[in-house]
Amino acid sequence: MQTVGIIGGAGFIGSYVTRKFLSEGYDVRVPVRDLTKKERYDHLDQLENAVYHLDIVEMDVQDETALRDFLSGCDIVVHSGTPFQLAVEDPQRDLLDPPIRGTENFLKLAGEIPSLKKVVFVGSVASLNTAYPLPVPNRPADHVYTEADEPHHDADDHPYAQAKYYADQVVRQFVKTHPDLGFEVVSVYPTFVTGQSLSGRDDSSSMEMQYLFKNRLAPNPFVEMMFAKNVEFAMVSVVMWPRAFSGPRPPPGCTAGTTCSPTEATPYWTSR
Repeated sequence: MQTVGIIGGAGFIGSYVTRKFLSEGYDVRVPVRDLTKKERYDHLDQLENAVYHLDIVEMDVQDETALRDFLSGCDIVVHSGTPFQLAVEDPQRDLLDPPIRGTENFLKLAGEIPSLKKVVFVGSVASLNTAYPLPVPNRPADHVYTEADEPHHDADDHPYAQAKYYADQVVRQFVKTHPDLGFEVVSVYPTFVTGQSLSGRDDSSSMEMQYLFKNRLAPNPFVEMMFAKNVEFAMVSVVMWPRAFSGPRPPPGCTAGTTCSPTEATPYWTSR
């Protein structure tokens, strides 16, 4: 029986990833910051196979000792713990530093875990284009992005997008400088993921964005820009999206470095 650790496994996307692995018979570990706040994770206990195969542990991902203990014995780790935030007090402190330093620390520790066979990073389309949902400058709006395209970064774009870009660059550099890794590194780049929350809560950023779109509310310039420019999103259902994580290869119809249609239910997939 393989063990998968899912960082962010109680979140909006992570809950569906947790459900997917439990339904396929994996032993699943999910970390939470505070075990006393059961409303944040008790929905996971209702999932199929959770009674015998789900282990919820208290952990601060910034605590290296606790993170090392969490990773030990895992065959697969899915890292989906970066929240989607637009409004913060200090972009450097609140948006840029946590994912960049967190990714660096995670990769350092992952290299110490002999059981580890695969690491899946949940990035963002912003990792490939910090201007998203606008096209990369000087490229047509219908351009299909693949691994042949160099990721686009603009220092004037939103700090959240830049944080995703830099965190992804950390992963790319790590893979480049560690050619003999004992585990496979896979990154997925979702666009806009929509759907119902398994937790029943409405406090996730995905649920908040859906509310804004449905009611045409623009609480900040970024969302206002979306309405003003009538931008089009590539959207994927959160119900289907976790298929990208199951199995050693992309689902049928999807190959590394391609963009799959929503009916294939996978985001951009790249295996390194």
